[in-house]
Amino acid sequence: MAEMFGDKNNNGIPDIIEKKYEPDGSYRQGQFNVFYDEMGQISGYYDIDDDKLKLPLVWTVDKTTGQPNAMGPGGLADPDVAKQELQIWYENDTPEWKIIRKDYLEMGVTGRTPEEVDAKIYRLVSDGIDFTQVPGSGITDPYDYTNTKSGMEIMEGSSRGGGGGSYGPYSYESTDVALSSDSGAMEILDQTYQQYLGRVATTEEGQAFKQALNMMEQMNPSRSVIEGVSGKGTDTRTQTTEGGFNPRIFARDYAMATPEYANTFAANTFMTALNSFLEEPNAIEQRIEGINA
Repeated sequence: MAEMFGDKNNNGIPDIIEKKYEPDGSYRQGQFNVFYDEMGQISGYYDIDDDKLKLPLVWTVDKTTGQPNAMGPGGLADPDVAKQELQIWYENDTPEWKIIRKDYLEMGVTGRTPEEVDAKIYRLVSDGIDFTQVPGSGITDPYDYTNTKSGMEIMEGSSRGGGGGSYGPYSYESTDVALSSDSGAMEILDQTYQQYLGRVATTEEGQAFKQALNMMEQMNPSRSVIEGVSGKGTDTRTQTTEGGFNPRIFARDYAMATPEYANTFAANTFMTALNSFLEEPNAIEQRIEGINA
């Protein structure tokens, strides 16, 4: 649930909101009238221009804070807006939909074809959004709908209509692209430059490397194949992942392709040979004798 703000009074309600108490028991918070439970958590809200009660729905979450970041109070989402966004993501196979698909595949959603899998996931999420708005449902996150009886029936059965099993062998393939961040790319390049060039990378070099690295990562996604056999109440499957891109090998080749590396390599090789000759005065004569033998 979203984090509250302001000091709380004995009822768990933030003091900053307590002063805006409404006759229906809600508290005015911006453009919303918000209801709180005895623990000070949001239990429902409605827009001041629309008296339709909305129950808590966690739709999108900020990866940095872990808190909901939709437009409703406390970062909660409007269920109608969430359904609209879901349809757009599903119809256009957007990056947001790919994330949802990956999550539900890991939860065990299967099907005879990729299209059936996507349709089943869409129904799970859509029904999950609706279920959060049922009083007493006990869930605020559509993902939790998979733990309900209806959700499990969708996961085990066919995505077309009600009833009917989707049993037998299945195979599903997905690709994933993992892009290195600014800090991650810079760390890899620094370590590589220190090893091969004897120095750390500049900010400009780090930016150029990240662009090249991200391009190669996009061109070389990892490929996962999920195969199994689905039966009534059982699902045996294996997942094989191959490919992908190794940024450290790319960084090594990237550093070795620079003119600076050639000079550094030549200097290091010469100095290593010179030091060995200085430490062993007879090394040159022994080398010549070995050649003439």
